[in-house]
Amino acid sequence: MINSMTGFARHEMVVGLQSWVFEIKSVNHRFLEIGLKLPEERRALEGRIRATLAKHMKRGKVDLWVSVRTDLTQEIPTSINPAALNPLLQLIKSLQLEAGSHGIDLAQPTTSEILRWPNVIQALNPTNTLSDDDLTEKINRLCDSFNEHRASEGLRLLEFFSERLEQLQTLVTAVRQALPEIQERMRNKLWERLEGLGSKVQVQPERFEQEVLLLLQKMDVEEELNRLEGHRLEIQKALAGNEPAGRRLDFLMQELNREANTLSSKSADANTTRLAVDLKVIIEQMREQVQNIE
Repeated sequence: MINSMTGFARHEMVVGLQSWVFEIKSVNHRFLEIGLKLPEERRALEGRIRATLAKHMKRGKVDLWVSVRTDLTQEIPTSINPAALNPLLQLIKSLQLEAGSHGIDLAQPTTSEILRWPNVIQALNPTNTLSDDDLTEKINRLCDSFNEHRASEGLRLLEFFSERLEQLQTLVTAVRQALPEIQERMRNKLWERLEGLGSKVQVQPERFEQEVLLLLQKMDVEEELNRLEGHRLEIQKALAGNEPAGRRLDFLMQELNREANTLSSKSADANTTRLAVDLKVIIEQMREQVQNIE
């Protein structure tokens, strides 16, 4: 079953005084590219979260946002975090000394500016939040919903390809059925031209048949039709498989397009040319949609 590279999922939850929002979306991309936006205090989890996302998606540009907001309308017991404050004060002092040695007078930061620095103020009850393991589990559940959305898009794409492949086979069959009539018409047309020359040209039946055979060989498209049908079967097989098929399908679309172009170039009949153009239209429609398949 194929999956779309386009998907979206969003979860919200409340833990104590904190409101958590998890959001993930993806668009098509040649490779797997992951973008993360995490709360500052959870940046250490980036490697683990990237590995989690890679288990759920093989290709696509994926963006994950995790945000947390604390309800400031309620009183929260807090304290100063020396582990964050002391290095900050040392850094400020070093910057002032360095600037002073160059004759630059740096303004002293205000208390409110210092307190706004990440992690300087900490809650006295830090356990009333999501643990790292809980956060990873929530992202796993988010990815499950995300994959359900991608799978539903994949079903829509599968229906689209089934319709186009059926149309492709109908056109290939129409070209194959028309070949005997086209060949006979070309033979008769050539004979009529020779007869129109009258006594100016002496036609030997054997030589005529040889020339007709050479002309028909140049017009023969049976090999192209067989390849078109073979590629169609390979596409159906790839669509029915359990592995990501986007890259393989993209290659098969290129092969289909090559055979359709050859069919068009060999055509010596207006109806066959029209059918070849219809084939290329269908193939181009599929090529556009293949870009969305994982």
